[in-house]
Amino acid sequence: MKLCQVPDLVPAVFLAAVLCSCSTAPSPRPVFLFHVLLYRPPVEVTKWEADPSLVADPEGAALNAMKAMQRGDFDAWLSNWQPSERPAATAEERRAFVSQGQSLRGVGVELLGRVVADADVVVEFSFSGPKAPPGNFQIPLQRADGRWWFTAIDPASDYMHWETSTNKIVEYVDPNAFGQHMDAVRSPTSN
Repeated sequence: MKLCQVPDLVPAVFLAAVLCSCSTAPSPRPVFLFHVLLYRPPVEVTKWEADPSLVADPEGAALNAMKAMQRGDFDAWLSNWQPSERPAATAEERRAFVSQGQSLRGVGVELLGRVVADADVVVEFSFSGPKAPPGNFQIPLQRADGRWWFTAIDPASDYMHWETSTNKIVEYVDPNAFGQHMDAVRSPTSN
């Protein structure tokens, strides 16, 4: 008679094993979504002037860095790095920076938007004109000590290649809001 009970136990044991394995099986990897805020149309910032008071805003800090690059002002560009993370540059690297800056003079610059990358932000620009380098230019930033600084982000991350990522949420921002926001951030003494 006990032999008859074994087959009845097999389905129960099998079902219990299946139920237990489901509760301990790894759950599917959660999808992390990040935001991409794009100006439509892009904001023309070619004539924008650098302003130290704008470092409290990611776009302002990125614009200051972009202007330092266009002027070939290595020391101003370097000041956008936290002192503990500033790259040590050789004389040859400084000359190359100045040369690259000369190639950006007279090139149109447009602010495309920002990628919110966890606690960091990637500000993206494009260039226009006959001497414009191809592609977009990204400046990754991190907030510390009340301002935004250059930071290193993995170049292979979704944040740096947001166009092809399936984990993004794209939102569009009124380009007029940019100027109004920058005017509000700018210090009264720099107007």
